[in-house]
Amino acid sequence: GLQLLGIDEINEDDANFFIDNLVVSPRQIVRCALELKKHPVSLVKKDISSLIDYEDRNISIVLKDFFNDSDARDIIILLSKYEYLSYAVLQKIFADRINVFNDCLTKLIVCALVETFGPGDEYIKLDHSYADYIRRNRLRMSSDLESYSLECITESLTCAAKITEDLS
Repeated sequence: GLQLLGIDEINEDDANFFIDNLVVSPRQIVRCALELKKHPVSLVKKDISSLIDYEDRNISIVLKDFFNDSDARDIIILLSKYEYLSYAVLQKIFADRINVFNDCLTKLIVCALVETFGPGDEYIKLDHSYADYIRRNRLRMSSDLESYSLECITESLTCAAKITEDLS
């Protein structure tokens, strides 16, 4: 991608610096590449915090809309704690409000905050940028939901028959 923009002064150490410091979202990579096209590598490296802050501002704007809904907030924060969870595990956690959960999940998929994968799209994963932002800012769900979700996940994974069925 950098070669297409005519940027050839990036060495392996520079590349590793950017990989280690950025959350590597597509938006952030494009913005970094555009900055490297306009400015020397040393200047972009020195001002790496502005790239991170720019991405954080965009993420916080999107999350603000979702966090106005406590159910969406709970789902997003829960998904940020794990690499991915199965739909079955999430159904169990949100069984008392399954219709709200399904509506929320649909909105999150449509807005590309989460993606589904696996046979039958049964696994759900929060976009890495959002998960990273939530973890860095130590955003928490209610303690009741946190302990209940941990209980549900542990129960699902300790059942020997489920281990081969559910990779969460």
